[in-house]
Amino acid sequence: MDIAYVSMRDLVEQSAEDWRELLTHPLTENPFLHPSYVKAGLDAGLDDSQSAAVKVSRASKLAAVFPYSPLKLSGLKVPGVWTSELNIYHFNGAPLIAQDQPADLIKAWLETMGSKGVPGACVLRHIDLSSDVTRLIKEVAQATGRRVRTIHRYDRPFLTRAHDGFEDHVKTVLSKRRVKDIRRNLRRLGEKGEVRLEHVTDQAAVAARLEDFLQMEAAGWKGEAGTAFLSQDKSAGFARAAFATDGQEELISTDTLLVDDVPIAVSLNMQSGTTRFTPKGAIDEAYRSVSPGVLLEYLVIEAFYANQDCDIMDSAITTDSHVVAGLWNEDVPHGDVIVATSSWKANAVAAILNGFENAKPLVKCLRDKIS
Repeated sequence: MDIAYVSMRDLVEQSAEDWRELLTHPLTENPFLHPSYVKAGLDAGLDDSQSAAVKVSRASKLAAVFPYSPLKLSGLKVPGVWTSELNIYHFNGAPLIAQDQPADLIKAWLETMGSKGVPGACVLRHIDLSSDVTRLIKEVAQATGRRVRTIHRYDRPFLTRAHDGFEDHVKTVLSKRRVKDIRRNLRRLGEKGEVRLEHVTDQAAVAARLEDFLQMEAAGWKGEAGTAFLSQDKSAGFARAAFATDGQEELISTDTLLVDDVPIAVSLNMQSGTTRFTPKGAIDEAYRSVSPGVLLEYLVIEAFYANQDCDIMDSAITTDSHVVAGLWNEDVPHGDVIVATSSWKANAVAAILNGFENAKPLVKCLRDKIS
């Protein structure tokens, strides 16, 4: 087994082919660690220049990628603490680990911590707390003298085929009142023109819908808050590179709610294996009265049961609030997992991050008063 600590840029440029192969059968799906997505962040300048990874190979084949980037709070680096979140658009911080003997790969990573330039504390952001990756990290950490803390737990909506078709899903998961509202809004929308769902993977079609999404997002509350992709050149460049299919139609797709072929809601999707992630969505504010985002998700659920192009949908949210809450049928526990070489380091990092999170409302209140 070969272990190396390499810059993320070198990994993208030198191991992209092996990296893509690793993504076909990982222990846990994570499209946000696709080399094209990582490269988009590097090229746009969103990722820290110090971003690196512990790279583990077996028989000259890439077997695991454990990413690192300096942890920053309000733009300031926390000394000695790194994170698996390469930039704010990484919605799953699980490392990429091959399915074959994954415990050995995790052990190799943990044994590098605190030596050879590898940080002694890392925060794995937004990972599935019920996943095999989390379970194995905890087990191997205990066996190797490393310490683990879990913080910032929240539930992330997932969509699975746990019901006998779409109608059974609607009856079981959605409230009668919500179903009535959705179908009434679909009828109201139908009075304006033909309503349909469009799912595309073709490179040119995805690029066109991406631009529709960017314009909708910029025209909405995110544009007003300065957090839309188009609010900054860096983030706009990242979006156009990260969500470009680049001949890889299996990775990127879009779902769009159309009225007479005019888009009024768009969802950006990333697929890894049989899991489709839905990290971004936007609506045309002119149609807000009919809740186009909810209508889009309702039609996406219907299509999910009608087609077999994915088995699971992951909302990729990082908070407890989302438009799919009450529409999708599962809530999967997610959170941040701190891995450190000692208990005091793990506890110190947890205290820092919890303190920062608790201070956010006060900071926002003070900022609002000053402005």
